[in-house]
Amino acid sequence: MNLYFTSRWEPIPDHDSYGHDVETLYLMLETEDVLGQGHDPGTERMAKMLVDHALAHGWDNELGGFYQDGTTYGKPESRLKESWVQFEGVNALLMMHEKYGRQTDAYFEAFQRQWRFIKEYQIDSQFHGVYELIGTNGKATAQDKGRIWKAAYHDGRSLLNVTKRLRRLARLAPGELPKGGPSEALDGKVLIPAGVLTESIAIDRTRQNVELVRPIQPCGVRVLFQTV
Repeated sequence: MNLYFTSRWEPIPDHDSYGHDVETLYLMLETEDVLGQGHDPGTERMAKMLVDHALAHGWDNELGGFYQDGTTYGKPESRLKESWVQFEGVNALLMMHEKYGRQTDAYFEAFQRQWRFIKEYQIDSQFHGVYELIGTNGKATAQDKGRIWKAAYHDGRSLLNVTKRLRRLARLAPGELPKGGPSEALDGKVLIPAGVLTESIAIDRTRQNVELVRPIQPCGVRVLFQTV
């Protein structure tokens, strides 16, 4: 996706914002749903290309998470991780899993790694809130968690959408579940199968909590995030 243009709307090539790629795919598909005019194959194809490009060129294979920006087809130029990019990423990846989960586990695996990055590095576990920038060492570049361009709609929208989508996936009949096998019950929780993945997403319907569950292991439940 072209990020910068001249005054004559001519694209300036070779610069890519991975966060805007994944946010745009969500906005494109959400717009289709809001307009109620069906899903255009060209729009769907372009949305998939955007997230695939971001995963191919702007994804951290070690810690998880999307880098800030880089050249269009080269290595990332800035390996900082902005909070809004990570939250847009977790929303976009689960959306892609819902669409293409029967074909590949890649989006669900990236979704889980993306959330673990947010929880372990981006969120301030002591004083709460979200750090704006995380460096390559997994540490916040500054302790400040607010400034003029840091808005709450990215993380708020993402968490609401992800919660809704996880609940919808958990309600699917076994024959309709994404790739990975039938659902399994564990202490009253319904699992979204993860195939060869190391962890699965579960929903506790009685407490309305979304939880990250390690496969069929006693005391293997830990809270992913809670809804209120």
